[in-house]
Amino acid sequence: MKKLLFIVLLSLPLITFSQKKFDVSVSVSNQGQVDKTLEDFYSLNFPYGYAVQEYTNKIVGSNLKYNLGLSYVIRDSINFRLRMGFASRNSSYEQSYPADYWLKSDKHKNIEICPSFGFIRNKGRFSFNTGIELPFYYILDYTQYMDSKSYDSSLQLTGDDEINTKIDGGFFIGINNYMNVKVKLSENISLFSEVNFGLMYTHLGGNYERTNRQIFPNPEEFYQSFEKKYTKFFFSPPQLQFGVNYQL
Repeated sequence: MKKLLFIVLLSLPLITFSQKKFDVSVSVSNQGQVDKTLEDFYSLNFPYGYAVQEYTNKIVGSNLKYNLGLSYVIRDSINFRLRMGFASRNSSYEQSYPADYWLKSDKHKNIEICPSFGFIRNKGRFSFNTGIELPFYYILDYTQYMDSKSYDSSLQLTGDDEINTKIDGGFFIGINNYMNVKVKLSENISLFSEVNFGLMYTHLGGNYERTNRQIFPNPEEFYQSFEKKYTKFFFSPPQLQFGVNYQL
């Protein structure tokens, strides 16, 4: 009898733990919270006097963020979550006039880690979840390549330059409210949509490096370096997510 009681007592934590549920989700979202700030700071069109819309051929890669989420329900109405996201944008712009030709391409990536705590309410097939989250974005270095050619009236090449630019990355940190709506498709699979918005702080930049390599007519190289930084507090635009959730 004592042995049986001992086994039951040992099993209670395992029984309790097994009743707690884990969810795994994959989703896609815009970069609404950080996109405008990144574009304003890292855009190099204005210093050169060329607006993006003036490029004759413009290819902008995906500006979406891909997310992996984990959720742990500690009771019917409370859950802890962790979201990890990755975004990469590659852009290419081309501008051609009789006397000038420009080709510009740039790359920018960021990683997000976001823990959160929320409350759940279930109603039929629907589940409503809202709470507070703490987003942290790590912004990798921005890089840009530009090829510039100039021609005379007979369209003979008079100048050819390659320009490489690198600007240090930075980070965003903040406190968000999130609202999540989930609808069950089966016992374990659900579709969900979510909106995230809040107060953010950002620190971007540091060192700005620009190398101009003149290929023609006289091969030579110029190097420029200076400090370019940006910090601010702001209320962010919303981030919108759509995804699939699997309950373990």
